[in-house]
Amino acid sequence: MAQNLPPELIDLILGELQPNGNEAYNASGTRTIARCGLVCKQWLSFSRVHLFAHVELDEGSLEKLITIVEASPFPISSFIRCVRLSFRRDGFEQGLRALGSLPRVKTLRIVMSNIVFTQNLARLAITFANTSTVVFNGYQFPFGDIMDAISLFPSLADIELNLAYLGHKPLLSTYRFPGRWHSLTIFMVQDEMQKLFEVLFSLDTIPVLSSLSIHLDQSHALDQRGKTGFLEKYLRHVGSRLRYLQIKSGQTGHYVGLPALEYSTGLSCLDLQFTCEPGTPALRFVLRIVSHLQSRALTTITVQVVSHDTTTFVPHEWQQLDQALADARFSSLQAFTLQTPWPIFVAHIPDHMPLSKARGILRVMVVHC
Repeated sequence: MAQNLPPELIDLILGELQPNGNEAYNASGTRTIARCGLVCKQWLSFSRVHLFAHVELDEGSLEKLITIVEASPFPISSFIRCVRLSFRRDGFEQGLRALGSLPRVKTLRIVMSNIVFTQNLARLAITFANTSTVVFNGYQFPFGDIMDAISLFPSLADIELNLAYLGHKPLLSTYRFPGRWHSLTIFMVQDEMQKLFEVLFSLDTIPVLSSLSIHLDQSHALDQRGKTGFLEKYLRHVGSRLRYLQIKSGQTGHYVGLPALEYSTGLSCLDLQFTCEPGTPALRFVLRIVSHLQSRALTTITVQVVSHDTTTFVPHEWQQLDQALADARFSSLQAFTLQTPWPIFVAHIPDHMPLSKARGILRVMVVHC
């Protein structure tokens, strides 16, 4: 049946809801997926869920989705889990009103200007009332507008900021963050990230997070000498409440934040990724990390440290790491994962970490950097 469907009908069903930037691929790939979905007897539930789980809405695709929702005998709106909004101009509020509520959307990605976003914020909060994660992608977005916005999403728990610059709109020192918000992910260069934390420190009440993920530009080192140690300061204030901490940084540089890990006494998961400077062997950096960990709740540690300085395997240093992980502090540890670009390490490390191997916690993986 599907092979006989006209391309126009297939395109109407899917439209451009899931583009990947390659028009030629989208044209053939979308039709192939559509045929696979339509060939199922009575268009099985699995096909509908798969096709509409992730949706991108812009000026061209919003009307198509409305047409599908109105014409379909199935509750298409209930299949949507993630929506990416990339409107370049105002005027889509009426379309969202016609679309109605999308109660099962958990992730909302904002790819539009701050002006367009704020003008339609009231409608967005109604359409996506149950959204728990909001992702801000773009060139510039005032942090004040972001904070004003998230207070309108009653179920919001996670914010992701993937921005080039933070615009200037101050928050009142008495600002109170939404009670459900507990997770923050940041993709920024160091200077902009520092500005963000300065705003947080200026408030009467510093937000207490249970999950913090920091991704710095690969050309920057975290907490370079001469800069304010914003992460160290945050960990000293409320680090004991963190359960998950992820740091990905281009260069270790003169990293001054390591000692502050001692204040993260409630951590259950730690994920670190660094590239060591020449003269800083990767394993010694890992040993420094482990020496500052004080949380007895740690169950997972993942460390990816790339060193272009040397590939020399030093057995006694791995034995030191093995002994360190045998300390009572790590009695709850279930997985210690070391990611390295050197395949030779994968073969030799387990033999020099017998205690960790016997506990079944050691994972050594090759990664391509």
